[in-house]
Amino acid sequence: MPSSHFVWWLSTRVLAPFFALAMLAMGAYSALHPNKSDLVALHIHPGEFAVLIGVSAVSRAYFIVPRSISTGTISSVERTESPPYVAETGGFGLIAVIWLICLFDTWYYWLRPYWNLTFVRADAP
Repeated sequence: MPSSHFVWWLSTRVLAPFFALAMLAMGAYSALHPNKSDLVALHIHPGEFAVLIGVSAVSRAYFIVPRSISTGTISSVERTESPPYVAETGGFGLIAVIWLICLFDTWYYWLRPYWNLTFVRADAP
């Protein structure tokens, strides 16, 4: 198999489902076990909630819904200082589009083939 075919196969069949499921898992984790100090640093207003989208050794990145949708920013809580520092960076739209593409790839390459096998189509004889 040529290397370009392998890269395409790897990105659509392995990396895309991993990214799609990892984002869902981090969001569920942040909903079930919120980090109180991060929420205080992010200044969450009534009607807003934080969705964890990334973790590193010194920071955690969040979508603040609906604030991130209207401003297009990702909020990062930097734990290098006390109290924690919040940095706002752009990129919400890019991350959201990449995640949606990964969800579509997961459906298209992993779920759709099994969906067609398990359900009888109306036009089948």
